[in-house]
Amino acid sequence: MDLSSNNFNRVNKPVRKRNDKGRRSWSRREEEALIASLKEVIASGWKSENGFKIGYLQALEQEMQKIIPGTDLKGIPHINSKIHVWKKDYGSLVTMLSRSGIGWNVSTNTIEAPDDAWAEYVKVDANARLMRNKSWPFYNDWVMIFGKDRATGEHAEDFTEALNHVLNGMSIPQEDTPINLDNLCRKW
Repeated sequence: MDLSSNNFNRVNKPVRKRNDKGRRSWSRREEEALIASLKEVIASGWKSENGFKIGYLQALEQEMQKIIPGTDLKGIPHINSKIHVWKKDYGSLVTMLSRSGIGWNVSTNTIEAPDDAWAEYVKVDANARLMRNKSWPFYNDWVMIFGKDRATGEHAEDFTEALNHVLNGMSIPQEDTPINLDNLCRKW
């Protein structure tokens, strides 16, 4: 028997096809059930100011069982993974919709942007690359579910704005030019 053979190490391991990555596809009904379940656990107090409380995945799993009896969806990995992807997509949508030149089509739940505005935004957010021609039917639900998990709107600051705010609030003798990140870097 040739012990150096690749087949020797595979005797007890299942052989996975090259295109099978262990991912689970969600049906539209399952996604709608997850949205309804998320709303239910939020209404039941499973969400705090900064996100969901410990144990929310088990609560979601139970809610999913009520809506789709016998479902094989588990809190980990299925529901956790889906929520992670949805949060990432929601974050990209919120950020891109706050940019000038990018808008939202309410009737089709799609992003509308001229080619030049889109090209500029994709440079900033690589996740957005494939989002342009896709429908986002759960966006309004995501606003309710994830909306308070991230700073958005008029009081949101990016890193540079926050640093400039801190620098200008410090009691440092100022010249005629206000302190900001660009001016600070030029001085040093």
